[in-house]
Amino acid sequence: AFFQTGELAANVFYRIAYAMAIFYLNYSFLVPRLLLKNKKLAYFFCVMLTIACSKCLIETLFPISSVNRTAALVFFPIINIVLGAAIRIYQQWSIDEKNKKKIEEQKNLTELQVLKNQLNPHFLFNSLNSIYSLSFKKSDDAPEAILTLSELMRYMIYKANNDFVLLREDIEYIKNFIALQRMRLIKKAKINLSIKGNINDQKIRPLLFISYIENAFKHGVDI
Repeated sequence: AFFQTGELAANVFYRIAYAMAIFYLNYSFLVPRLLLKNKKLAYFFCVMLTIACSKCLIETLFPISSVNRTAALVFFPIINIVLGAAIRIYQQWSIDEKNKKKIEEQKNLTELQVLKNQLNPHFLFNSLNSIYSLSFKKSDDAPEAILTLSELMRYMIYKANNDFVLLREDIEYIKNFIALQRMRLIKKAKINLSIKGNINDQKIRPLLFISYIENAFKHGVDI
């Protein structure tokens, strides 16, 4: 009888439309405007008002049997409201996490750029002082020191401004830096550099380790 009269189809249509209306009202308006802005009391009041209004609307649009009355007037609205709130809160949390990561990455890039700007002049002056010391002593290492410094400067000019460089290139830069420092240290200073693992394909931020190397020479063997 239901299929012949079309009463069942009308009931199903009304309930689907009603469920969608409750869901999107909560998802698009109540949660972002109230709940996510920490207006919990106002959100709770609006939810109760929505359920009360929906009860009147359902009873007006189509009749509900006593068996289905509780489910249609109470459980269905609550399920749709909880579902809409959960989805919207998760989406907002996901957006916030992505924004936090972007802010953190930007902060790290800014700090790294500041470090580079501080490092380059400091390193250049120290290297020139080292070469001057070698030249003053008429050391045979002076020409090699100048060549090593040119390799270091080439890396800093053409590679250090990139977001990422090959790990082996950065390690080569560190080797040249250590070689330059060895030339001006007294003979009894011992410097060991140990590299383990595959460094051919990995990429890192440029000049990520050099500040630690500089500090090691400054506070450890720079005598």
